[in-house]
Amino acid sequence: MNAILWMLLLAPVPLMAQPADALSDDFIAFINKKDSIWTAGRNFPKNTTTADLKRLVGDKEAISYDTNSFDVRDRWPNCSDVISIIRNQGNCDGSWAFAPVSVMTDRTCIETEGQIKFLFSPEDIMTCCKRCKYGDDGCSGGRTLQVWNHWRIHGVVSGGDYNSKHGCKPYNESWSPKCNFNCTNSKYNTSYDDDKRFGRSFYRIDEDVYQIESELMMHGSVIAIFTVYSDFYSYQKGVYRHLAGQYVGNYVVRILGWGFDDGVPYWLCANSWGKDWGKLGGFFKVLKGGNECGIESKVMTARVTRRISAREKLVNPNSTSSTHRFIIRCHVAVVEISVLFSIFANKLF
Repeated sequence: MNAILWMLLLAPVPLMAQPADALSDDFIAFINKKDSIWTAGRNFPKNTTTADLKRLVGDKEAISYDTNSFDVRDRWPNCSDVISIIRNQGNCDGSWAFAPVSVMTDRTCIETEGQIKFLFSPEDIMTCCKRCKYGDDGCSGGRTLQVWNHWRIHGVVSGGDYNSKHGCKPYNESWSPKCNFNCTNSKYNTSYDDDKRFGRSFYRIDEDVYQIESELMMHGSVIAIFTVYSDFYSYQKGVYRHLAGQYVGNYVVRILGWGFDDGVPYWLCANSWGKDWGKLGGFFKVLKGGNECGIESKVMTARVTRRISAREKLVNPNSTSSTHRFIIRCHVAVVEISVLFSIFANKLF
């Protein structure tokens, strides 16, 4: 009898099972019986479904990655071929257009799960976005913020590198200020207006390593304004940091990921000086975590939308006439004036 009593006393006590329904009274009581520093209670009606709760925070598959390294090409292998493209701006200060169109290309592929591999044209931006460029030609620098805005409002057509015969408007080292509202590639079968694709929104990323990493991991490549010193021209491999030479200017690059090289943290970046620059096929690594050459302070990117913008629905989207373009521009002007008026009104009142 005593032996049986001792066996009952020493037998393990079964743990209380966790209730399955996260909004049930039992589950709330289960939480409050825990040794916790917070209190649970009812915030949602009892008839709230699991699907309703998931919509509040999203129902996305968790992404696992090695925090020591990341490459957008590995994250989205079906877009690796277009993301790996290194553009060549030639003898022209055109990085302000080349880096954004590369990100447009990357993100269009990523957001369509590899279904659309559309090589955006820097030529189209450098000749047709007057607010983007400094001076009359496209090779004297430009404003990346206006590039994103131009993509959102007016759209950008396709176009490959110099003499590539790829897309609507291949690159032509845009010293000419003239904007051509037709495809310059005579062998391309799509009209200029029909070829345009549009961005949805653009935004800056905080000067924070984890914010930049998160953006890369969730949505793909970004651009960064990078301060160039004369020693950068001689970069071959390894993790770049400024050591010698004078300030040259600001340059826009594409960030694709991060990693460690012999224990040194770096951002993996893409140049637009062609594949023959350096020993990494046009890519380079720059010191990560200390805002080296301003690489982390001015990071921007954008989201993709469908090919035809809402503004173009005002007229026949297949029309290539000057009247079509005039109506679109008038509507855009009204929208922009309304935005400026709202800003001015807020400052007054």
